[in-house]
Amino acid sequence: EAAGGALDASCDAAARVAMVRVVAAFAADARYRDMLRIAIQPLVAMLTLKGAPAIVAHAARAITSLSNSEPNRDALREAGAQRKMAELLLHSDGAIQASAVQCVANLGVDSSDSKAFMDAGWHLSLIQLLSAASVDVQGAAAAVLGSLSAVPEFRVALMADGALQPILELLQASALPARTAAVRYPTAPLSHRILAYVCRRQ
Repeated sequence: EAAGGALDASCDAAARVAMVRVVAAFAADARYRDMLRIAIQPLVAMLTLKGAPAIVAHAARAITSLSNSEPNRDALREAGAQRKMAELLLHSDGAIQASAVQCVANLGVDSSDSKAFMDAGWHLSLIQLLSAASVDVQGAAAAVLGSLSAVPEFRVALMADGALQPILELLQASALPARTAAVRYPTAPLSHRILAYVCRRQ
């Protein structure tokens, strides 16, 4: 009987993973994103599930896809997606981190969020993601850092934690994809702010 219960639980878990995977697939298609707004609350709730990495990964991917639609962004913010996706910046799974940073960039942050990012250590993951293999992830990380860097204390923290080099490498990269990311996302304001800070220190 115990074995039967474990099998049922395993089947239920597999079914949930399959369902979230289907939702993520539909969310990736622009034709269905606005229709899936009704799924935002349960998807956000799945982001904090323990012991269910596949569900978290598919939910994060679905939410990131939904955040590409402007009409969905207010609903995602109201559902708490911004903070929960920011928390996933510390996740050990690189794919989940990538979804998280792109979603946070889509939903937008401002200087008032800087303290929360520093206190939670989320900015450390953003700095690491500046060197990610994907130019979209690089650009999203740069966009978030650029939005947060209006606060002087945040710029000091970025300098202390080694952000300057990867930011300059991204901005000055000769490869076309990296240049595209630098144009697509506002990396320049962050670089200018950091460079101005460096000049004042010299």
